[in-house]
Amino acid sequence: MSKKSDYARVRFVLAKIEDLQGYQTRFPSLDALFSDLMAYDAVLMCLLQIGESLQKLENKSWSEQLPVQGAYFVRNIIAHDYEGVDRSIVERIVADEIPRLRLVINQILAESSR
Repeated sequence: MSKKSDYARVRFVLAKIEDLQGYQTRFPSLDALFSDLMAYDAVLMCLLQIGESLQKLENKSWSEQLPVQGAYFVRNIIAHDYEGVDRSIVERIVADEIPRLRLVINQILAESSR
């Protein structure tokens, strides 16, 4: 696949991050967000899509900068071990890892547009 398809994948991941952050603005706290079943399911779906998209990256440089393995591991838990999803881990990912991922993706996109 071409770099362009990797570019599209990274842009898609960024869109899912924006979706996650949009969900957060609708609730006063992560606890409130995760207490709403539909919102929690939406968060899980975004994390699943992020993991799947990152796993398909072919650009080695980008893959080395991104948490591909970890994101795909989370994707597999969500997709295959429904009862094994640990809410506290999801909370940490959304609160800590997603903002970091956004920063790295923005750096990658800025560097690729030069």
